[in-house]
Amino acid sequence: MKKSSVDPVLALEAKMIVALAFRNGRIEDLHAGKPCPTCSADSAYSRISDEEMKALMIEIVNRVFTFLSDPALFMSIAKFSTSASQ
Repeated sequence: MKKSSVDPVLALEAKMIVALAFRNGRIEDLHAGKPCPTCSADSAYSRISDEEMKALMIEIVNRVFTFLSDPALFMSIAKFSTSASQ
């Protein structure tokens, strides 16, 4: 069995940041509820499927992990984002 080179502490930190800053917020309201049979805008229905939510969470955790494991990359993106928005 091949040993993973992923830092388990950084992986846990990435998951916690996503859960606290993103997952447990408005996105959960969009995901919660019954599956929408006709994609109505009724808030009682989920507008994000379980499969879409899983893919979204994996992508976001992977991005946060990348930023945590490469601070120089994070800073270069943060500087670009700040200068691009001005």
